[in-house]
Amino acid sequence: MLIEGNYKDIASYKDPVSLFGEGCVAVVENKEKANPITLGWGGVGVLWGKPMCTVFIHESRYSKHMFDEADSFSACFFAKEHNPIAIKYFGTASGRDEDKIAKSGMTLSRQDGIPYLEEAEFVILCKKLTQTKFDLDKVPEGKYHDWYSRDGVHSIYFGEIVKVLKKP
Repeated sequence: MLIEGNYKDIASYKDPVSLFGEGCVAVVENKEKANPITLGWGGVGVLWGKPMCTVFIHESRYSKHMFDEADSFSACFFAKEHNPIAIKYFGTASGRDEDKIAKSGMTLSRQDGIPYLEEAEFVILCKKLTQTKFDLDKVPEGKYHDWYSRDGVHSIYFGEIVKVLKKP
C-alpha cells in the first residue's frame, strides 16, 4: 500500500540527480490500454513555477504514440526485489505484442486517473503539460549524433508533478 506524499519527498527518497540512474518505469495509458516502459533518462525540477518531471521516449518505441495521446503519466521506482524484473522486462518486451502488466504479475492502479504500478516503492504522478523533440541539428557531432541519425530522436515529455506516492 502506498501513501500520499509530495514532491519534496523526492529528495528524501533519492538524490534527484541520480533518481533515474538505476532505471525507472513510466506508465502511460490511452483509450485502449496501459503500458509500462523502462526509462534510463529523466529528471525532476521546476518549469513555469511548477514542480516538474521530465521523461524521454525514443520515437521508435511503441509507447511514444501513447505518450503523445495521453494527458498524464507516472514514473515508478522499485525496490531491489522488483527492480531487475521491472527494468529488464519492461525495457525489452513491447506493449504492441503483449500485455506487459499482466505478464509481469504486477498490479495496475490509478490515482486521480493516472496509472501506476502498485509494487513500486516510490511513484511520481504527472499531468503532461507539453512535449518536444530533440533537434538533431543541435546534437553534438559524434557518438550521440550518429546514434540519432540512424535510429531517430527522443521526444521529451514535461509532466507537472501532481502527487507523489511512497511506501510507508
